[in-house]
Amino acid sequence: MKFKSAIETVAGRSIAKIRFRTHYTLFRDISGYKISIHPDSPRKVITTQYYLPEDASQTHLGTLFHEKNPDGSYHESFAMQFAPNSGYGFAVTPSSYHSVKPMSHEDKPRNSLMVIINYDRGPLIEGFKTVKTQLRTWYDQVFGLTSNHLEY
Repeated sequence: MKFKSAIETVAGRSIAKIRFRTHYTLFRDISGYKISIHPDSPRKVITTQYYLPEDASQTHLGTLFHEKNPDGSYHESFAMQFAPNSGYGFAVTPSSYHSVKPMSHEDKPRNSLMVIINYDRGPLIEGFKTVKTQLRTWYDQVFGLTSNHLEY
């Protein structure tokens, strides 16, 4: 497994003793969308994103990866292009910094599929999360609310 070493280092135990739970979400990011530099939640094990643009006109909307400088600032180490048939994946660590520049009014929607592997925290916590998601979906349907992304 490509990320085995990083996962075991972060988790502090053998990968054979870790339970995983996969979560996937279709996203449609629109004008004004941005993500500041962050390393992802420690609940996550692996983050992947599959870009779904119509054509190559949105390459400037890709995810940026960063490294932290000794003074606490960041520098860009790699920029993904938001292009057809592309995407990325990384093991989530305290130093897996990434961001997305703000989208302008001229940008078409940024469609993508994220597949995230989380640590499975057991039936009590995971069951509560499932019920919470189902209640939120029911509430949104009853009151006609919508969101910018679909969760499955």
